[in-house]
Amino acid sequence: MPDEVHVLSTQDGLNQIRKRLFEDGVFAQFKRDYPILEQTKFDPANHLHVITDQMVSL
Repeated sequence: MPDEVHVLSTQDGLNQIRKRLFEDGVFAQFKRDYPILEQTKFDPANHLHVITDQMVSL
């Protein structure tokens, strides 16, 4: 079983994850439904990473 979950996404994607998984309680319910995952770390402050476009305009 995973120790941690990390997500790489766009800012819009991370906003949706924060809303749907954390604010709406979906991830907490998932962990209750599957007790084997109770210790899995997935914290929106530390495990969500934004991908940005670093390309320079030519």
